[in-house]
Amino acid sequence: MNQIALLSSWIGKTFAIWALVSAILGFVFPTFFASLAFLIVPILGIIMFGMGMTLKTEDFLEIVKRPKPVLVGLLHSSRSCR
Repeated sequence: MNQIALLSSWIGKTFAIWALVSAILGFVFPTFFASLAFLIVPILGIIMFGMGMTLKTEDFLEIVKRPKPVLVGLLHSSRSCR
């Protein structure tokens, strides 16, 4: 389990580099990455699950204390989806 935590920490610290490298590779080899488009939904699901796993009880308590920014964000995002 410690190895998973170390890997997760390393990925988190180097995420900006991976995002930049991925963007450059996607720009240079667009047809290859376009063929991987079917993987977008599962990969986003894994990313969102990982982000959710980092939430703590304090994060939810902050939402209860200050719901206005969350509601504004939800309303804004639902408008832009139309």
